[in-house]
Amino acid sequence: MNNNYLAIDIGGTSIKVAIVNKKGNLISKKSYLTPQDTYEGLLVSVRKIIAHYKNEYKISGIGFAIPAVTDSMNGIIKSKGSLIYIKNKHFVQDLKETEGLPIIIENDANCAALAEVWLGSAKDNKNIVFLVIGTGIGGAVINNRKVVSGANLFTGEFGYGIHNFDYENLTGNIWSLTSATQILVNKAAKNLGIDANQLNGKKVFQLAKENDSLRKLIDEFYFNLAIGIHNIQYYIDPEKIIVGGGISQRANLIKEINYRLRIIYKRLGIDEIFPNLDTCTFHNDANLLGAVYNYIR
Repeated sequence: MNNNYLAIDIGGTSIKVAIVNKKGNLISKKSYLTPQDTYEGLLVSVRKIIAHYKNEYKISGIGFAIPAVTDSMNGIIKSKGSLIYIKNKHFVQDLKETEGLPIIIENDANCAALAEVWLGSAKDNKNIVFLVIGTGIGGAVINNRKVVSGANLFTGEFGYGIHNFDYENLTGNIWSLTSATQILVNKAAKNLGIDANQLNGKKVFQLAKENDSLRKLIDEFYFNLAIGIHNIQYYIDPEKIIVGGGISQRANLIKEINYRLRIIYKRLGIDEIFPNLDTCTFHNDANLLGAVYNYIR
């Protein structure tokens, strides 16, 4: 049996591909544009990718990371996710008919979590929560080193949690609309009177060094993250909460969130459990590694 596997991470704009061996080493990595028009166009692109790697490498099977809710057992994509045309498609069946290799699919956040469980920040843990902070907020729950899917396959969709609600005006926000990195960028752009496309998270933090208003927005951002992380800790009680997404590469992220948690806990008199936070190890390669680990298992 060959010890090389093909990992394919389908994103909203690009398809990342890698050959990964059973030890988790990336032997080859490449990126392709994701077709934006039709499901059939996606299948054509994926088939070409598979054919190329089948000819160049001896591979045992294929693991996919999918940007949507997936029914891994039946190989069906259940939601539109980052690509409108993929909802309710029998993805594995549609590829198996022509490719002749074992295929397994999994949600991309679940794959990222599995990568951390396999070889990363959670390699010594059994029960963790993986939190992805970016355009929105999502994640995964791992119990006994296995993905928890839930009755509707929505476990880990933390961004849908209601963060605040005004019962008099019947208005409120979900966590993704108060605490995602993109929300911070949007607020900063409005504060500066510029288009949000001119900013990114990294630039906001740089500009905040000399801007009191931006520092206040960042302080609010960290407090909102701390509140959501507190809720996850007390609802699920994991050994560790691992933070992913671009913000996870900030060296002082965990320190800043812990600082706000201590303030909140002191004010509210909470002292039973303090979340064990860490950042992810693999960043942009996590989905690829997790897709293979999911296949191997």
